[in-house]
Amino acid sequence: MRGPAFAQGGQGNPMEGMGAGVLMCVMCCLCIFVSIVVAYFVWAIITIFDTADAYAVPCAEDSNIWVFSMAFVLIAPMIACCVSIMQAFTKNVDGSPNMVMGFIPSCVTLVLAVWGVLLWANMTGDCHHFYEATYPNLLLLFKISVIFGVISFVGFICVMCVLGTVLVAGLSQMNS
Repeated sequence: MRGPAFAQGGQGNPMEGMGAGVLMCVMCCLCIFVSIVVAYFVWAIITIFDTADAYAVPCAEDSNIWVFSMAFVLIAPMIACCVSIMQAFTKNVDGSPNMVMGFIPSCVTLVLAVWGVLLWANMTGDCHHFYEATYPNLLLLFKISVIFGVISFVGFICVMCVLGTVLVAGLSQMNS
């Protein structure tokens, strides 16, 4: 394996330029990921506003996926943003951030994930076919949102398990 330093006749390290290449690759992957997330949110907002009349269709009585999609795509991020802003300005007496407020967005995501799974599980075949024929983008947005909600819920549970383990380990060290 000959690096650029050897190709030019130098005696340098063959891995010399590797760090810059890895950094460039990470930045490129991050840009692609951010672009995909921004494209998803733009598509989701356009879909929500484009299918606003789905709020009053006959299937909306049993499974109002438009309301769920709006809550998941617009309301939940707004709540998380507001909580983060309030958390930045409110501190505990000792100056540390208020960690309890950080659980509010996770709890909202938990509620939305359970609601979405219940909506999806209880959707009748007729309503599914209706949404598939009339509002296919809304149905796709609903399914993607439910899957994201479940993934967020599982991540929240994992974080809670890790925090619980750290708390128990810390308490056990205090007692000994």
